[in-house]
Amino acid sequence: MVLALSMILIGLPPLARGDYNLQLNGSALNVTWTINAFENMTAYTHVAVFPVNLNSSLEGDNLSAFSSALQNAIMERVSSARISNLSVRISSNSPDITCTESCAPQWLNATAQFQVHEPTQTRMGIIRYDLSWKGVRMDEDLRVGNASFNTLGQTYLLKALTPFVNFPSTSTDLMRVVVNNLGVLRDTYQGVTSPIVLFDMSSLQTPIEEWSVSQDFASQLDIRTSPQVGGFSTSAVESITEPGETIHIAYVSGASVHAKISAPMNTVTQGDVLLVDLSGGFYDQILSGIILATLATLLVVLVFERQVIGGPKWTTRPKRKNR
Repeated sequence: MVLALSMILIGLPPLARGDYNLQLNGSALNVTWTINAFENMTAYTHVAVFPVNLNSSLEGDNLSAFSSALQNAIMERVSSARISNLSVRISSNSPDITCTESCAPQWLNATAQFQVHEPTQTRMGIIRYDLSWKGVRMDEDLRVGNASFNTLGQTYLLKALTPFVNFPSTSTDLMRVVVNNLGVLRDTYQGVTSPIVLFDMSSLQTPIEEWSVSQDFASQLDIRTSPQVGGFSTSAVESITEPGETIHIAYVSGASVHAKISAPMNTVTQGDVLLVDLSGGFYDQILSGIILATLATLLVVLVFERQVIGGPKWTTRPKRKNR
């Protein structure tokens, strides 16, 4: 007998991609941080997981709180870095809590735009940018109006996952719960779920020097792409075994944020530091001069050794012995 396997994703949308783009622009890094989170867990719980019906740009105290949290998070990694020109927009929808099949997902979208400045460090026409702050994470309970939008784990997901981790599994109806790639149980899910926040790029552990590089010749830019992505993920998969088939029903939430850095083609990297030649080739000229001078010195030494060591050798004729 053939056992049929099928997966049902209740209202699961196409993967909602977010982007974390850093573009070098003169003495600053222009940052656009876009997050598109979604969930279809409401089809099982019949309760909205994310805050509903948001559509606002942060201002006043809410914007100040976000700015302070972002500034502190960046300064923890690079103490001299400062942010400016911050704008933040948050939006979400309201799911149909009565739906059980083919349900439209709930989504929560956020976009933060800002600049990061550091004191200019220039030597011999080479300017230095320390991007060790790239893996920034904001832990604060940030709000738009009275709605929390950052502390998703503590504020929303702990409650949303409760019916899944308490599911009365049997041999024919099993629920498996995974949070950020870790399998969890009723007694363990809190410690993994509670720290989840919306604004989190701490997974970017690989130094920029090791990111993949491509060229955009039209704009004369190098594009460096991180092998890791930011964001979070939860899944609760119910496996129902029936005669001749097993059906898997997946209830998920998450966001996937891809990171890239754009910089001029004359940029090199050392760890998380960008080095940009603004001298118009002066540094290359100096380097070429050093190489040529070294070669000239080596040539002189070789000629000298050839003349002194490899030239004719003058010796005195030995005296003849008297017979």
